Amino acid sequence: MSKAVWLHLSDWHQRGHEFDRKAVRDALLEDLEKRESIDERIAEIDFIVFSGDLAFNGAPEEYTAVAEELLTPVLRVTRVPKSRLFIVPGNHDLERRTQRLLGSWLKLFQTSAAVNEALTNARERAVLLQPFEPYAQFVRGGTPRGARFY
Repeated sequence: MSKAVWLHLSDWHQRGHEFDRKAVRDALLEDLEKRESIDERIAEIDFIVFSGDLAFNGAPEEYTAVAEELLTPVLRVTRVPKSRLFIVPGNHDLERRTQRLLGSWLKLFQTSAAVNEALTNARERAVLLQPFEPYAQFVRGGTPRGARFY
């Protein structure tokens, strides 16, 4: 029976480049570099799951910083290709500047039918998804400074 080995990360909460997380990141990278000496079964990592909150406020520049400061070094050390990095958004991955628009919307969604109606209406869906736009741009391959992560 074959086994899959994955690395699960979450809740990095990256702000811009000025938000210094190097001590935490470097300790993580050091552990990942010596993982085979910890347990030989984790020498080869098949995929990485990042389950929410890459960013702190969901601002575009936070995704540029997290790509450079965390994701690229982790992929390099683990030798996992970007195609095997799975990222799930968290509540901090919504752009907080536009998230306040959703507060009044939440009161409207008392039933699954109301949710379905809003999500199948192109205009309403666009408004609802607006706070995810910087995140969506990042996972589609772009960052604010034009850098390509994916």
